[in-house]
Amino acid sequence: MTFIFIVISIHCFSQKETAAIYNYSSRNSYKIIDSFFKLEKNVDFELIIQTYLFRRSGADFFVLSSKNNFLTIRLFNQIHKDSGFAWREYPLLDSPKVVYDRLLARGLRNINSHNSIKDSLARKHEFVILDGVTYNIQITEKGQTRTFNFHCPKTWANKFPEIKEFTQVAELLKIMYLAFGFKDHIKC
Repeated sequence: MTFIFIVISIHCFSQKETAAIYNYSSRNSYKIIDSFFKLEKNVDFELIIQTYLFRRSGADFFVLSSKNNFLTIRLFNQIHKDSGFAWREYPLLDSPKVVYDRLLARGLRNINSHNSIKDSLARKHEFVILDGVTYNIQITEKGQTRTFNFHCPKTWANKFPEIKEFTQVAELLKIMYLAFGFKDHIKC
């Protein structure tokens, strides 16, 4: 498969924007972001959260990594351009250690998957969300990787506050976005 990459870097308002033209159906966000922004390799701990927006273009890609007790936290946003897609990196407004400690306090390492709480949901009235945002969460620690998805955790947390996993994920996302200056970025 042939990829054509065109790289343009623009520094404006402390954001680095890189435009790329590539085959949409074959893209791998991690590899593309890494090729432009050089993500940390061989990390001791890594949290990746990627958004999937239903029926809209654009996505967010959050990476928290720890290597030899050095923390890195980065947020990238994908936007559709006439010539392809662009990834923009936002500056972290807080200390990586402060953000990491907040995430740990909210149970970062103990997140259960949406699938693991299906029994709790089965006992509830039928509730379906047909639109919205899916958050793909990947945690890698000590060579072990856990990957799971949450669809509209904020909406589910409001509907079923007794199911702690929804509230936990919504709070983690809020901490993440606040660290980059987004006050109410979680839409559902």
